[in-house]
Amino acid sequence: MLAPRRQHRVVHARDDRAGRDRAVAATLLGDRHPLVLTLEQLEASRGHLALLAAVHVAGLALWWAAVPLGMTLVVGAIGAEVLVGGRLFLLLGERRDACRALIATGREDLPLAAIARERARLAAPQHQEQLAQAIARLMPLARRPGVAVTAHAPVDVQVVRQVAVELLELMWMLRMRHVSARAVALVEQLLSSPGSPLYGDDADLLRRELGRVRYLA
Repeated sequence: MLAPRRQHRVVHARDDRAGRDRAVAATLLGDRHPLVLTLEQLEASRGHLALLAAVHVAGLALWWAAVPLGMTLVVGAIGAEVLVGGRLFLLLGERRDACRALIATGREDLPLAAIARERARLAAPQHQEQLAQAIARLMPLARRPGVAVTAHAPVDVQVVRQVAVELLELMWMLRMRHVSARAVALVEQLLSSPGSPLYGDDADLLRRELGRVRYLA
């Protein structure tokens, strides 16, 4: 375990890096960009969590000294930490989505730590294999009549049937790692967004989107 003084320096160094990343993002993208707003909220939530951790430790010290207030502080701090921790979890997802959206539009070279982390996630072979498996699970739908329900939205199997060849080609590109971070971001959006043409009824629109992914791969 880190000594308290060393741990304090580590936390401050991380906070300084996060602050610099937010400042650079605000300069490049504007103060109201979704990524900048999310980074600001993450900073605030981490600050709240650090404060609650201090209250938690103080409460434990008081409880150990048999001061009745100590247990009240500990219980209150734990409850608040759970709430702030849940908020942090949601914000991390929002940061990932905002970074992925930027990468999908060709801005993967932005000098931001958050973008670099998302680029690394998209480039991970395990993640690309998971996307390939998600596409593979669509293939049996092409042999079914009507509409099938997936984890994200109903899929028109007629649409899937008409683009089955393109989907299979994309699946093998992912498995062979012949894809750019931008193309992987687009595939992930295609599979996860309810507004994706994958969940619509226009096979030509989906075919064009799949063609764009292949072109950018």
